[in-house]
Amino acid sequence: MRNALLLFKKPVGWISGGAKFGNTRAWGKKTLPNLFIGKTFTGTSWVDNGDGSYTHTPGTATILTCGDIGLVDGQTYQFVFDVTVTAGDVTPVVNGTTGTTRTASGTYSEIIIAGAVTNNGINPNTLFDGTVSNLRLFKT
Repeated sequence: MRNALLLFKKPVGWISGGAKFGNTRAWGKKTLPNLFIGKTFTGTSWVDNGDGSYTHTPGTATILTCGDIGLVDGQTYQFVFDVTVTAGDVTPVVNGTTGTTRTASGTYSEIIIAGAVTNNGINPNTLFDGTVSNLRLFKT
């Protein structure tokens, strides 16, 4: 997997709606949808809590993924998520390209350049004990 990361800065015209970042966001004069809306996430050792959050049990490092959602190799995407970490860490993945590994609880946002592998979601290490929620992905 290639690792390409750009640091995120608020673009001009940024708006947030709903809870936290919401399901759409403004980028310049465009309003962009959350590409994860309506997608089903699955993964070994992950439990769907039914409220848009997913809890991981330590022991496996299987990605929580929604699979192929038609992203374009080389295109930049903004990945936003909340995480509660008791132990271990998680890393966002956009078409196989990994973002920054997160070891602390918080809300994270970063720009990732999509790779060519159709894996999209959150990759835990085997020690990760925690919950991810509010998964959002926007084309930039």
